[in-house]
Amino acid sequence: MGRKIKNLLFFCLLFFIHSCVIVINPETQKKEPQKDTTLETQTFKRTVAVPVLPDDVKILNRIGESANERGNYNKAVKCYKKAIEINPNFIISYHNLGVTYFNQGKYKESKKQFKKYELLQEIKNKK
Repeated sequence: MGRKIKNLLFFCLLFFIHSCVIVINPETQKKEPQKDTTLETQTFKRTVAVPVLPDDVKILNRIGESANERGNYNKAVKCYKKAIEINPNFIISYHNLGVTYFNQGKYKESKKQFKKYELLQEIKNKK
C-alpha cells in the first residue's frame, strides 16, 4: 500500500510540474474547434514558458544549443548571432556557431567561426 501511495504522489507531482511549465498557445484557442473532438485528433501548439530577456546572452546561447541538438540549425544560428551582436566578447557563441555551421555542411563558415573563437580565446588567456 505504501508503494502505491508513493507512486501516486510522484505522478501527481509530475503532473503539477508539467502543468506549470507547459502553456497552451493562445492562438490555438482562438481557432474554431475541429469537427472530430476526440483527444487523439485534437492538436495543440505548446510553448514552454521561459522568461527570455532580449539582452541575456547566456539564455540565447542555451536556446541555440538546444535548437542545434534538435537539428533546428537556422534557429540556432539566429540565437548565436544575436548573442554575438549583444556581446561580441561572449566567445562560446562563436564556437557553438561554428559547430552549427559544421552540422549544416557549411565548412568555410564553420572554419571562420572557429578561428574567431581561437583568436578571442588567446586574447582572453593573455589577460
